[in-house]
Amino acid sequence: MGAGIYTRHLGREVRYGGNDLDAWAEKVKNMMPEFMIPEMRIMYEFFQTNGMIASKADLEKTQTLLGKKPRTFDDFVKKIAKEWKSTRRSRVRKSCCDRDDPDGSSLSGGSWGQVSIVGLSPMHLLHPPRALLCN
Repeated sequence: MGAGIYTRHLGREVRYGGNDLDAWAEKVKNMMPEFMIPEMRIMYEFFQTNGMIASKADLEKTQTLLGKKPRTFDDFVKKIAKEWKSTRRSRVRKSCCDRDDPDGSSLSGGSWGQVSIVGLSPMHLLHPPRALLCN
């Protein structure tokens, strides 16, 4: 579901990489501080076991706190994908896409045409894996 939303808005295939948190931890070792990995892993285990869907009460409380209706995941991805494409593409392409690992596979397991995501972290929302940006 989430990968399909990213695929639609990025204009390239994004596949969910599965629930293997060992593989995820290995892939993100160079992407975030080491101390964060066990904490993120606990969070992802919780999401895998319990889901991550807000209840009606959660949504109402969030709306009250925000003073407006919360944005949907689809709307969020649409906005962030547009931002990634327009503001970061040229900078990221020049800074990282032409290195020894042009497809970004060492970061996300993806390729130029297909991207595999193993547990996108909140950190990816601001700093997406280069395989999502390079084409």
